[in-house]
Amino acid sequence: MATSMGLKPGDSLSINILGRDFTLTIASVRRFSWSSMGINFVLMVDPKTLKSAPFTYVATAQVLAQDEAGIYQKISRKFPGISIIRMKEVLNNVLDLLGKISGAINVMAMITVISGIFVLAGAIASGQQARIYDTAILKVIGATRGDILKICIIEFMLLGLITGIIAIILGTAGAYVIVKYLMEISWHLPLYIPVITVTVSAGITLAFGLISLWRALSARPSQILRAH
Repeated sequence: MATSMGLKPGDSLSINILGRDFTLTIASVRRFSWSSMGINFVLMVDPKTLKSAPFTYVATAQVLAQDEAGIYQKISRKFPGISIIRMKEVLNNVLDLLGKISGAINVMAMITVISGIFVLAGAIASGQQARIYDTAILKVIGATRGDILKICIIEFMLLGLITGIIAIILGTAGAYVIVKYLMEISWHLPLYIPVITVTVSAGITLAFGLISLWRALSARPSQILRAH
């Protein structure tokens, strides 16, 4: 906020508190993580400067669940005018909201993954005729079904691995920028995510490839070569 307002230590700032004007000199600028849910304010001023302004006291207490009711009753009896806010409900609401946001993001990610699977399947299917022709040529020059199968498995595995690695690089880079610079929170990448992504990508590619290879292996070389 200080940067956006062009403020630095030594500058003056005028504020109004319930009809009373105060001119404050900025002594320091700090960073604070609002995600910690602790008590904090945009401006912190020494009590002497604001002694003529109306004020209230704010405090926090962390207690065990089984002691909460008893402590609440004791505080209410001793301070009848106090306002007690249970942060448990607030935090639960925040967690529920974050859970819904996370669920929506997961759904969108799943749609993206499924779309990518269809694109990958289409790419493999588009090369079906060329694969049938190549298989026929390999059979003519003496390659067995086992040899052709090994060649195609290696091809599909490499295609899946390269696709998964590219997806990890692009996805990680995009997520890092959003988390680190837009959301300004700590970055952490669980190792199981890249492993699962690459494994699933290779597995799906291999599955689609073997399905398309079945027709190529079943075709007669003489028919394919005459057609070409």
